[in-house]
Order: sequence, then C-alpha cells, then structure tokens
Amino acid sequence: AEYADKAAADRLKAAETLALAEHKGAKLRSDSEHTSMAVKDLHAALAQQAAALKAAEEELAASVNAAREREDMLRAAIGRAESEEARLAADRANLATKIALAEEQHKYAESDRKRAEKELVAAKSETERARAEGNATR
Repeated sequence: AEYADKAAADRLKAAETLALAEHKGAKLRSDSEHTSMAVKDLHAALAQQAAALKAAEEELAASVNAAREREDMLRAAIGRAESEEARLAADRANLATKIALAEEQHKYAESDRKRAEKELVAAKSETERARAEGNATR
C-alpha cells in the first residue's frame, strides 16, 4: 500500500509537472507569437522609415540640383550683366572721345568763322575803297 501510495503520489506529481510544463509551453508559444508580431510590426515600421528616408533623400537631392541650376543661371546672368556693363563703359568712353573731338572741331570752326568774318569785313572795306577810287577817277 505504501508502494501504491508512493506511485500514486509520483503520478500525481508527474501529472502536475506535465500540466505546469504544458502551461509554460502554451505561455511560451503565446509570448513567441506576440514577439513575432512585434518583430513584424518593427520590421514594417523600419521599412516605412526607410522609405520615408529614401523619399526625403530624393527630395533633398532634387532640391540641391535645383539650387545648383539656379546658381548656374544666376552666374550666367551675372556674366551677361558684367559683359553689358563693360560694353556700356566702352560705349561711354567712345562717346566721351567723340564729344571731346566735337568740342575741338567746334573750337576750330568758331575760330575759322571769326577769321572768315574778319576777312569779309576786310573784303568789304577793300571793295568800298576800290569803288571810291573808281568813282574818284571818273
């Protein structure tokens, strides 16, 4: 009887251990499923973040390219403006030379006019004197 009680107690203890082990196994399976779902959610979140990061990188690259293009356009515009400025400065210098030449020619023309006026006065005097001599000899 003692042997049977001991065997029954051992079986009971084995059954309890088996039930506890099955319970722990079920809990481990549940934890594993939760962990697996959490890992899947984490992978999905990381994939979303990677896609968002890639999109942001592409947007930044496009923005950088647009800024470089704008910078090139501005450099070209500055170059054109500098060329135009140099052309205008050359035109201004050319005009200043022409103005100085015209002023000098004006001085010569004024001097020539004054000399011609003096010659005209002298010629009128000469004509008057010749007429007077002509009248006196008649």
